[in-house]
Amino acid sequence: MKTSLDFLQNSLETETLVPNKTRLKPSVPSFARNSLLKFITCGSVDDGKSTLIGRLLYDSNSIFTDQMEALCSVSKKYGTQQGEIDFALLVDGLSSEREQGITIDVAYRYFNTPKRKFILADTPGHEQYTRNMATGASGADVAVILIDATKGVSVQTNRHTYITTLFGVKDLIVAINKMDLINYSQDKFETIKKDFLENLKRLNIETSTIEFIPICATNGENVVNISTHTLWYRGKTLLEILETIPVTTSRSDKFRFPIQYINRPNSKFRGYTGTVANGVLKVGDKVKILPSHKTTTIKEIITYDGSPTHALKGDAITLTLSDEIDISRGDTLVHQDDSSIVVQRFEAMMLWMDESELILNQTYQLNLTTVAINAKVTHIEYIKDMSTLQNFEEKFLKLNDIAKCTIELESKILVDRFQDIKSTGSFILIDKISCNSVGAGVVVNPLTQNNHIFLQNHTITKSLRAKSLHQKPFILWLTGLSASGKSTLANEIEKVLYSQGFKTYLLDGDNLRDGLNNDLDFTQKSREENIRRVAHLSQIMVDAGLIVITAFISPFRKDREFARSLVANDEFIEAFLDTPLDVCEQRDKKGLYQKAKDGIIKDFTGISSPYERPLNPEITINNASIEESLETIILYLQESKKCLK
Repeated sequence: MKTSLDFLQNSLETETLVPNKTRLKPSVPSFARNSLLKFITCGSVDDGKSTLIGRLLYDSNSIFTDQMEALCSVSKKYGTQQGEIDFALLVDGLSSEREQGITIDVAYRYFNTPKRKFILADTPGHEQYTRNMATGASGADVAVILIDATKGVSVQTNRHTYITTLFGVKDLIVAINKMDLINYSQDKFETIKKDFLENLKRLNIETSTIEFIPICATNGENVVNISTHTLWYRGKTLLEILETIPVTTSRSDKFRFPIQYINRPNSKFRGYTGTVANGVLKVGDKVKILPSHKTTTIKEIITYDGSPTHALKGDAITLTLSDEIDISRGDTLVHQDDSSIVVQRFEAMMLWMDESELILNQTYQLNLTTVAINAKVTHIEYIKDMSTLQNFEEKFLKLNDIAKCTIELESKILVDRFQDIKSTGSFILIDKISCNSVGAGVVVNPLTQNNHIFLQNHTITKSLRAKSLHQKPFILWLTGLSASGKSTLANEIEKVLYSQGFKTYLLDGDNLRDGLNNDLDFTQKSREENIRRVAHLSQIMVDAGLIVITAFISPFRKDREFARSLVANDEFIEAFLDTPLDVCEQRDKKGLYQKAKDGIIKDFTGISSPYERPLNPEITINNASIEESLETIILYLQESKKCLK
């Protein structure tokens, strides 16, 4: 009995199915009209990543005839689809991959549709090849996370999701695959969706876009063509989502130009070559060279095509300057008025990628943009357990551990927070003896303390202090507009916890501004500094083993994210008091809103200064009474086991 594979093979040979050798050759519109999307497929082993990619390419007519002939041939030899085409073999090119039926290396494919051009990376699902998956994630804009509908969310699903978002992928497509094996059950689909979203919250992952789609990769259902078995699904196909999903860009437009090479072909020319990592540069711009802080002016921008007046992010250029300045590979050009500083220490989230363990204070080579510098990991704050989604303390890292740590450099360089600028906020660690890439990470927070001050490792740790107090320390961060009820609610929460024997401390906005922060006004810069100090004070109190309750407007999202980054994920609870502005104005006994409207108070949140709503708070309270709000908070603390003796 002939299978569909036999029929296709015969058709290719006789050209009955393919009347000419270009039938399966995709149409190629001008790339200038298409935007580029780089995406990866990831998830646990056997979730169907390679099959999905093969099916996507096949159904979108993106496979050339010779590739199709080769696929038919290897499907007969290695295929697992009982005589049908095994689409996974299209991207699993290594012989060991085909023999074992797994993906080992990252496989890249290029294709395009009339709406967009794509670079896709099929990444391995096995835990031992996590480092390869991280390589694919580091260059992606979007992640397609596959989940086997028969198994649901797995530990490897959590790990891959965490790594992709850690490396800057904020746009996710969650494809719940093998729907045919659960009879296309909508209830099961919704259950998996709920589980995934709950894990996102527990991992403190914030996304810009997240789409859920039920698919059957083997049959091509909801991949390129709509499935007739999931009529309850009203969304787009996977290809339609990929063609239309927006790509999240850098939060900062600051100019960054790492020097890669000094171009001096003769005594009359000296140019500085590299790629614009971020921002825009124009001829005549005044720039500053870091770390030397010397200043000069851009004389000329030179490219292969001539001498343009400006250069954009991603442009490979050579610069000439108006002054003779000592500049070398690894230096970075920024605009002269850029307030960024160089640092010798920073906090990072890092994935350990080597079989050998990380050794604290051992010297490694750190590569960041064009910089190669000696570095050592001096402190590990916590490691993320992907099984329990909890954090734990350890003094070493092993293969596939993801940890928050402190890195100290041999000398000062420019680093940015990864969430602001990816290229100057990401790095790799290299073992100086084996030359293996042993770690990859992102900058969470540059540390600007005096270089003659070094962190001391104390014998009495946070966990020991917490154990002696018989409680788990954490920060309960109340945020909301003025008069939303933060201070009143915070006071009631502390009364309840104190009555139950917990060791607490309440930090209130007005009280701190009367003392520690009385040198600050209410400009945006001072507000940011106000929250920075509060965040560090809260961190110290958590380190002491206390439960910290804060009541601050804290209007800017990045400042709240910074406060969260100082402690372990499960030690920070953001409670958003979502009280409408008009209600806050009615409650305002101090008359602050009216004074702001009259122009007496400048930069007042909600009137003349913005409040950025939390994207994914642990708790949201919608205009409830103090009693109802208190009940909601205490119930959350009990259910999350934060307040258990």
